Amino acid sequence: SPMLSIDKNKILLSCLQQVKAHFDETRSVSIFEFQPMQANGCDGHPSLNDHEIMAKELLPFYAKLMNN
Repeated sequence: SPMLSIDKNKILLSCLQQVKAHFDETRSVSIFEFQPMQANGCDGHPSLNDHEIMAKELLPFYAKLMNN
């Protein structure tokens, strides 16, 4: 999540990498990392504009996955 603090994001990424490593021999697992951002919506959630920024980051990742 781009809204997590640096420390919490490191923990999340470490957990995701462990899950990926567990399944690497039997499944194809990819991990996407958003650029950090300050959420501008309510209660730390992304605003509509934040969602648009996140989508623009994520679309090339999905496009690459779908072409493989």
